[in-house]
Amino acid sequence: RAPPAPSVTMATGGDANDRMMADAAKALTGYTGGGLSRTGATGAGEELDFNDVFSLRRPQNAMSGLSSGLQSAGKGVLAGAAALIAAPAIGAKAEGATGFFKGLGAGLVSAVVLPVVGVGVGATQIVRGIANTPEAIAEANAGKRWNRRTREWVTEDLVKEALKLAEIDDETILEKARERARAREAEERATSGGGGGG
Repeated sequence: RAPPAPSVTMATGGDANDRMMADAAKALTGYTGGGLSRTGATGAGEELDFNDVFSLRRPQNAMSGLSSGLQSAGKGVLAGAAALIAAPAIGAKAEGATGFFKGLGAGLVSAVVLPVVGVGVGATQIVRGIANTPEAIAEANAGKRWNRRTREWVTEDLVKEALKLAEIDDETILEKARERARAREAEERATSGGGGGG
């Protein structure tokens, strides 16, 4: 009989170190044999993805590439260290002595693999940030703005935007926000495998 998958409850604090530790714990949970899932605030299982732990999002410039790279390297080292300590304990709790040795093996592999992956992703992000810097300088000088959600440079006419916003009342804005939230929820349900009925 397979042991139950360990789960991680995400920290919701805004502190970068808390997020880094939570991401490292996610890497550990997925790597030590429990399957790539976690329990969110709602209690529903969510699938983990590589970008949940190591960010491969397009960096804006050299500074954002450096920041992303250092975070990925740090997460890899923390996740490797956490796996080395936690995997034997999780295995022992699930299967006794046999589980301890299985967990020890998984922890040793994780202690090597996760830091190497983190450093590799980190180096990639730093290089990508440096490569994107000339474009960032040109686009910023052309009056464009970096869109953090889409990770691209966008042209905005602030006068047009102000006129458009002046024509819209608060209720319309709230209704559009509700529609976007409903669409996002439906998309999340569809991508999570259409879990149990709600």
